[in-house]
Amino acid sequence: MAAERKPLQLQKRDCPLEIELIPRGAGWTHVYLTTGGDRLLFVMSNTSGFDQFSDLARVLYFFSPEQDDYCYAHDLIKYADGTFEVEGELRDYSFIPFQAEFTWDEEPSYSRWLLEREPDLNPDFTVKVHIEIHREEDKKEYDFEFLYKDLCYAVAKAYTTALKEHGFCGYRFSTYTQDISVNHLLYLKAVALDCLEMVKKRWNSHPSGHGEVTSFEDELELMLFDM
Repeated sequence: MAAERKPLQLQKRDCPLEIELIPRGAGWTHVYLTTGGDRLLFVMSNTSGFDQFSDLARVLYFFSPEQDDYCYAHDLIKYADGTFEVEGELRDYSFIPFQAEFTWDEEPSYSRWLLEREPDLNPDFTVKVHIEIHREEDKKEYDFEFLYKDLCYAVAKAYTTALKEHGFCGYRFSTYTQDISVNHLLYLKAVALDCLEMVKKRWNSHPSGHGEVTSFEDELELMLFDM
């Protein structure tokens, strides 16, 4: 008999920023970012082929030096090479993420995001965020610094709230966007809630002797957890 599964010990926590993701239908999405005394509105059109909210999630997913997904996001992220000391040995690494850029289109206005981090292997890092909002003849610029795990928390919470209201298919139909990456969302939630081990693959642990295994039940619990 299989051992009884124990629920994950997930806990909400305070976060210094909040992101609200609000599908408006017909390919339009509103995004609010609130931190300190600032509350920024982004009006996003997904009908013109520009970057989308999922690109922010993808940047954060690939910014982590701990994930071992080799499908590098070269279209959004710049990578660096480096030599780092690991367990007393110097090892050469390539594809260390350090800068990302994307644009959200508002037809005809737009906002430009630039995210930067130190190109190293530290999993507890700070992300510098520079945002430009261009509307008509007006241009506003904002600079923030957030802990990586806080950015993950805010984005994962925004996705979770939107999905619980609209569903995966409803969200896609409302925003005209590509499908949300379940893998990216689970990873960001695991970083934010300090349970990263549960989304890491178990090498060749399938009973057949082939393929990697994670816990479907744990993943569902993590996906459904309110933040």
